Amino acid sequence: MDSHGAETAALVNDTLGLLRGKDQQVLYLFYIMGYNQRDIATKLGVPLGTVKSRVSAAKENFKTAYPDPPRAKKGDLSMSMSSHAFPKVMPGVSIEKANEPPFKVKCEEVPGWFIVPRVGERTSFAFYDEPDKRLTGVNSMACVREAVIHGIPCVQVNVEEEEEGRIAKHARFMRLTDTHASCVAEMRIQEDTFVFSSFYDDEWLSRYEVGENNIGREIEQEAKGIARVNPDGSITAGREECPDIIGRYTVRIGVRSFATVALLEICGGIMTIVYVDQKGRTVLFRRYNSYNWKTDRYKALWTEKLPASEVLLINSERYVHWYDCIGDYVL
Repeated sequence: MDSHGAETAALVNDTLGLLRGKDQQVLYLFYIMGYNQRDIATKLGVPLGTVKSRVSAAKENFKTAYPDPPRAKKGDLSMSMSSHAFPKVMPGVSIEKANEPPFKVKCEEVPGWFIVPRVGERTSFAFYDEPDKRLTGVNSMACVREAVIHGIPCVQVNVEEEEEGRIAKHARFMRLTDTHASCVAEMRIQEDTFVFSSFYDDEWLSRYEVGENNIGREIEQEAKGIARVNPDGSITAGREECPDIIGRYTVRIGVRSFATVALLEICGGIMTIVYVDQKGRTVLFRRYNSYNWKTDRYKALWTEKLPASEVLLINSERYVHWYDCIGDYVL
């Protein structure tokens, strides 16, 4: 996000904080969560006409409170998180093994989400698919408030997912403890239906669970010796699900260079290698699939779907490179 976009987003968030609770509520439901006014009426248990009046009044109150009115178009209330302008094609990437031993790292980001769950944190990251490395999607996130889910303190993170010109919005609930970071719940609208899921749900556990009892990934990471890179480039991993640092690498993205460690994680036919710098931030996220991962859904082996992609051998099983992610942090 450029400095103007970040400033505008901060002004919007600060202005919302100045409004009455009812104004905040309808603007949040209408602009951030994407409810239509009829759904809001049903959710709040009030007449549709009341919701229309509240939205109209809340917009006027927002414009009055906004500290820089000339920047806003008349009649418009932009609640978008305005993602960074990522390049349409993946910038040039090189990954070089370093001779130095891997350093310990404190990574407070939620696994796979590039964000530290603290109120006020914001980030965006982009997906680049094999084989042509074109931009296929952007996720933008903002930690907006503290929350409690099933008695667990966490942070509400508003998410905009942009893919092929379509934008979907939902909220995730993430927690950061002294030792771990994880997702605990999600809420979204699907075909005008409000859907809430959490770590209590079987489907959630199969899709998102990280660590025993969904405790998340450990913040403090160091090389444990569970996994290693062999001289031929193959990887030997002692067991699944436990992340391990497999070496120190210099990662170059475009004109920038980063000293990183590579954090390997394998679970359920999915392997990720996350290159994390000394500040604990993700520089490069790489996703691989086992050659036969979800063939019932994709109707082909991944070695057939992406024949030109890099193949890594993990305990003699083939994993195929699917996509890379980079965040606005590296651009």
